Amino acid sequence: MQLPQGYAEPAGGREFDPADFLQSFWRTTLDVLTRPVDFFRELPRQAGYGRPIVYYATALVIYAVLTFILALLLPAASVDRLLSGGQSAQEPTVAMEILTMILTVAFGLMGLFIGAGFIHVGVLLFGQTQNPSYETTTRLTAYVSGATYMISWIPFIGWLASLYAIYLYIVAVREQYGISTGRAAAAVLVPGLFLLLVVCLCIAVVGAALFAALSGVRTSP
Repeated sequence: MQLPQGYAEPAGGREFDPADFLQSFWRTTLDVLTRPVDFFRELPRQAGYGRPIVYYATALVIYAVLTFILALLLPAASVDRLLSGGQSAQEPTVAMEILTMILTVAFGLMGLFIGAGFIHVGVLLFGQTQNPSYETTTRLTAYVSGATYMISWIPFIGWLASLYAIYLYIVAVREQYGISTGRAAAAVLVPGLFLLLVVCLCIAVVGAALFAALSGVRTSP
């Protein structure tokens, strides 16, 4: 029985294969980062959550461990020390960094499905594609995010990975859903800008509340 297009099992090495874990992991990472058009064009749209989630979780753990090691060995590479001219009010401790590593993995796993949800809303709004699947969006999100983790740990230049990830998301959405680059960009950027706006508003509200509370304390007799 022939499966419909997009439902076939992975072929040609265009998806992570846990049976060949190490080699497939690095091949998948290189394909996503250097050949995203070919990778996402050939990636099955619906072949289950298992492979991409295992790939994503592996990359996330590697990222968390590498940042943990760097935080202990190169504390000057942290953002707060960079902004303060190399001076930090509190030196990192092993306990603090272990907690940070655990939280990074925990929130990263939750963030995969939340981020995929935001992108999927964009696909529903701008994609003009029949029966868009949350599974498809989660799969492409897992591969883009996982591959990006493998370069975002690099000190000082890792933030460039976030910019490159935007390009990868646009390519992934375009190739997976067969829509134009403009619609793919709208599907990726509009929900992201909305989320950024919500975060900024929350920070502003919390900041205003804290400022009001501190002002009340200072003016009280």
